[in-house]
Amino acid sequence: MTAVLPDPDTDPAGYVLAVADLREKRIDGLPHDPWTVCDANEGSNPYGPLWMVTNDAFHNPPADDDELWLAVELHTGTKDYAVHFAAEANPAHARAEVALWRGIAERSWHDEESGECDRCRMHWPCSDLLAVVAAARAYQEGTGT
Repeated sequence: MTAVLPDPDTDPAGYVLAVADLREKRIDGLPHDPWTVCDANEGSNPYGPLWMVTNDAFHNPPADDDELWLAVELHTGTKDYAVHFAAEANPAHARAEVALWRGIAERSWHDEESGECDRCRMHWPCSDLLAVVAAARAYQEGTGT
């Protein structure tokens, strides 16, 4: 089910805050195992460079054979992609972005009298708020929330 969100064109700050709430709930619901960049270029590899991102369960399966566990091995090709994916999967990265979104949205509001953003005195909605609206839209579209 897709969440009902404020209209980003008529309530940009409300929209950003609503998407930030959704993203924070998603972060809180995920396991926070560390992600590891692994070099899988062993021997002769006819397919080119092979780098991976793995979760902790991939390297440390449970001792009990009957216990369910989720091991993830993501083949990325290059080391740069592996480092990028490992960083993006880090909950701290997502929390930092949510904090940035919230900081801008909570401090940006429409001064009806002047028609400007009360924080920066730029035309409403200001470029800072429009930037986080674009980031929130990209997140929402990418996750289907």
